[in-house]
Amino acid sequence: MTEPGGSRDEQYRKPFWRQGRWRLVGAILFVAMLALVYLCSGWEGVRRQMGAIRARGEPVTMQELSDYYTYPPAEQDATQLWLRGARSIPGNSFDAKQLPVFSAPKIPAFDQPWAELEPVRQFLDDNAQALRDLHDAAALGGKARYPVDFSDLFTLLPDIQLLRTAARCLLLEAHVRARDGDYHGAAESLRACLLLSESLAQEPILVTQLLRIAFHGMALREFQCIGPNHFAPKELTQFQLLLSGIEFAPARRRSLIGERVIGIAAFHDDLGPLAPQQSKELLLLVRGHDKSTYLANMEQYIVASDLPWLESTQEFDRLSISQAPGRFTFVTNQFMSGLKDAMQPFVRAETLNRLAMIEMAIARYQQRHGRLPADLAALTPEFIPEIPLDPSTESAFNYKATESGHVLYSPATIFPMGDEPADAETGAHPQLIFRWPPLPAAPQEAPTNETPADGQVAPPAE
Repeated sequence: MTEPGGSRDEQYRKPFWRQGRWRLVGAILFVAMLALVYLCSGWEGVRRQMGAIRARGEPVTMQELSDYYTYPPAEQDATQLWLRGARSIPGNSFDAKQLPVFSAPKIPAFDQPWAELEPVRQFLDDNAQALRDLHDAAALGGKARYPVDFSDLFTLLPDIQLLRTAARCLLLEAHVRARDGDYHGAAESLRACLLLSESLAQEPILVTQLLRIAFHGMALREFQCIGPNHFAPKELTQFQLLLSGIEFAPARRRSLIGERVIGIAAFHDDLGPLAPQQSKELLLLVRGHDKSTYLANMEQYIVASDLPWLESTQEFDRLSISQAPGRFTFVTNQFMSGLKDAMQPFVRAETLNRLAMIEMAIARYQQRHGRLPADLAALTPEFIPEIPLDPSTESAFNYKATESGHVLYSPATIFPMGDEPADAETGAHPQLIFRWPPLPAAPQEAPTNETPADGQVAPPAE
């Protein structure tokens, strides 16, 4: 009777490919071959994509990114003036930190008392030379190329951070000048702040472009706070001309190109911190595929940034859904997460910029005719060449005039409100609405050191 497995001699006579140990060897070789094909195909994709990027003249290394950030003409270069002014302001000193716009309470409305007014005046007087440097930089045109060390992947950008303090000082100066009735001086301070914002226009990284957007928004909110009707028609015209030259679409594309370079550089570093739960051997095996996926995804975002605002917003939404995190694309997952949300400030800044241009045209119309325009069409072509559309909807902005004032706003709902509630009257985003006269502000309690009934001295109000 023959055993089920056959005799030992019969097993030896089987072809080697039917023997168990050789099947195991074959399976291992097959898996190794698939891994090699996977590895080679990933790096081949990287080679092709990097070649295409370089063929378009776009940077792929930190040195190339530094060269991509070009210098303005020497006679227009205001870099050193901006930096000299910013570096000499004691933004980190104790006294400065107590002032409004730095970290103290918000500046009250013009019709309310301001307890810190005299300390603010003294602070501005103490930093008069720094402010003169900032105004001289603006008079030169404001263009700059700041000294950024792109070799440091996670640089702190110390000089760029100093500009935040400079912008706040210019806004503080504008507010004090307006309170003193010097609206021409306030206009000069606001113009300098806008040009300081535009000095960052050629910065090729996202974090600096977001800082530029913040300065731009701060200047326009202070303009709204002071009130457009307080400025002379010539100053309003100059503001309109300045705003018409501000573009956020090219900056959005530049920031994506810069972010891509930073992502490429990350693949050359130790990837463990980016995915600490994974073994380094696995990360090395999938690195080519991961990098190829990252380059492909970033290319889609960069192409989408060239589309009109509405189409690009819709395409970013689609990409954020279609580019789902991959199982073996560890670095890609880290760098792509939240990229869509990082694009929203650009379209919001473009919306605010267009609203401000229309608001200035409304003020000029009212100064000329003594009344508000019945609709926005009445502004063209005398006060504005054409009425810009809401970039996020490609529809007209909402405008309503009454006997007591007007309201102008974007009806777009794509922007998250954050901690700010929507406008009660219009439902609009609070940062995308111009209203004159402004809604009455809640009165602020003045600081007091009165002695309470128990005889103990009350602490100063914060």
